Amino acid sequence: AWEAAIKRYDERIDRVETRITARLRDQLGTARNANEMFRIFSRFNALFVRPHIRGAIREYQTQLIQRVKEDIATLHDKFKVQYHRTTNAGMSDVRDIPPISGQIIWAKQID
Repeated sequence: AWEAAIKRYDERIDRVETRITARLRDQLGTARNANEMFRIFSRFNALFVRPHIRGAIREYQTQLIQRVKEDIATLHDKFKVQYHRTTNAGMSDVRDIPPISGQIIWAKQID
């Protein structure tokens, strides 16, 4: 009786893990950027100790790392362009915003 109960428990856990894995893969597959992937990972974080679920996220970890690298490169490129060479500097002049204030606004908008 004990072995039968353990077997039923394992079967139920396996079904639940399969559904969770499918849902996790669907959500990660439709994530448009790294922030969405981080949000999904944080929601399912407590379940990562389960080997079945850990195996499902392994393939998306590489994608997440790649997206983070791309986001960092994009941010770095935006920051390398100096403020006075951006269209924002021209808009600040038109709106009579002092150059230092324009630089501060521009820097805050980068992230």
